[in-house]
Amino acid sequence: MRFLNTMYGFIMLCGLVVVILLYSCFGERGLMNVLSLKQKLAEIENCNQSVRSENETMKNYIYLLKNDNKVIENIAREELGLVRSGEIVYFFESK
Repeated sequence: MRFLNTMYGFIMLCGLVVVILLYSCFGERGLMNVLSLKQKLAEIENCNQSVRSENETMKNYIYLLKNDNKVIENIAREELGLVRSGEIVYFFESK
């Protein structure tokens, strides 16, 4: 009888340990969820870094637009097709 009580207690303890391990791995706040959240965090941090880099590039471009007349002239020439007075524009037909 004592052996059965000891065996029953051991089985209950093992079952409890298994349940706790399964819940800690696959539960709402389990290891799998934590790993998934860490991966999402890394993706978001990479996205934030690319946005910061793009913002820095845009700030530099805005500074050049405000302070460098050559940049504005190049934009006017390329996008609007403007030329200075006295310049001759040649158009070549492609075959």
